[in-house]
Amino acid sequence: MIKNDSMFKLVWEFIIALVFIISFWIIPLNIASLFQPYKDFRTLEILIDFVIIIDIVINFISETIGAEGDVIVYLSQASF
Repeated sequence: MIKNDSMFKLVWEFIIALVFIISFWIIPLNIASLFQPYKDFRTLEILIDFVIIIDIVINFISETIGAEGDVIVYLSQASF
């Protein structure tokens, strides 16, 4: 399990924030250039998709903080 307050988790959340900022910049460019698509951004878009998929997996193997402030380690506890 990845600890909620670990350095890896902090760096990973920073990377995810950067990925979303870049994504928020690229999507309007693709919409604005509907008739002349930027083919150079296609590789970056695929990379962003993979990073988001990896983020989903990391969130499944990370512990979380519950509503009452307790640490939830197992997935079966997270549903309650």
